[in-house]
Amino acid sequence: QDLGKILGHGKTYMSELMNGVSPFSMRDIIIIHKLFGIKLETLIPTTISEKDRVRIKTSLAELNIPKFRL
Repeated sequence: QDLGKILGHGKTYMSELMNGVSPFSMRDIIIIHKLFGIKLETLIPTTISEKDRVRIKTSLAELNIPKFRL
């Protein structure tokens, strides 16, 4: 409830956020980062699934853009 008040969200919406029903906004993530000193890399995963990696690599090859790499 306290975090909801700080972020400006109601109880129901905070419940959705905490249960993964709704995603945190970038604004929320930045506030959490600043408040708790949590690294943004921890709050925002930067990994790409293997399925997406294959799709992206295939697209880059089809578009003939060799300078981009994952």
